[in-house]
Amino acid sequence: MSHEPRTAASIIPENMWVQGVVYVEPGRDIKFTTDACGAFAKTGGLPVEGAEAAAVVTHQTNTCFSPDNCLFVNEAHVKGSTHSAETYTEEAGVVPNLTQITPEQVEHWMQIGESRVLRPHAQFGLNGALMAARLSKMVTGSWPVIWNEHGIVSTTETCFIEPITISDYSMSHYKGTHPLYDSHSGIIDASGVPVGTLTTIASRRTPVRAIFCDGNAFEVCKYLTLKHLAERTRHLGITIYCIVDATGFLPFIDAGVREMLVKELVELGVKFVHSNQLRFN
Repeated sequence: MSHEPRTAASIIPENMWVQGVVYVEPGRDIKFTTDACGAFAKTGGLPVEGAEAAAVVTHQTNTCFSPDNCLFVNEAHVKGSTHSAETYTEEAGVVPNLTQITPEQVEHWMQIGESRVLRPHAQFGLNGALMAARLSKMVTGSWPVIWNEHGIVSTTETCFIEPITISDYSMSHYKGTHPLYDSHSGIIDASGVPVGTLTTIASRRTPVRAIFCDGNAFEVCKYLTLKHLAERTRHLGITIYCIVDATGFLPFIDAGVREMLVKELVELGVKFVHSNQLRFN
């Protein structure tokens, strides 16, 4: 017997959620969606559990905010990037979603030979990959991962998961378009360069009171987006919310790791809320 896909509402304990009703002021509050695109759907390059169920809630809540108050940032990669497994030959020995670009790994590739480990469409050389990896490590604290190819520009993987549509949003950004630097966060890429979302938020005529976030996947892109939002808006008095039933997650992440991420976000002031708790003024 099949069951309904789970969302982050099923893996984030209810005692971590805001208790009671949360009132939304669409004229002052923003809806911020990250990576609700085909790359993370069931048939995408990096499928996320609950992405389709979350998309339904995302669209429903978008209609309550109206497009003028809705912002999205989606992945949009170019072919031949450092973080795509399809850029490397079989001789490179890449294990998608696991292999990291470290100095030791790049040194190993150099010994094999650049032309033997990179495919002709690669938009970088190994020296460039090493430079980018070191900067990414300094900015993010971890070495870049080589992922299954996903979110390639001009493919359906950069399109929204139904029933979300482009007309849901009036504010839009894309991340990960640089061939050297990946971008998990919807705020800055792995080299520390802003994606542009904070500028968009700051340019609004009416000061923002709260930002309600959803999208995929909680343990990576959503976590980093929430973290960077909280850190960079704290001085403005903006409250950051994560809508748990409009957020997909990665089931293979250890529960202890996820618990640490939740606690870190709570300490930063992020609040977790279910869409059923939202009331629109």
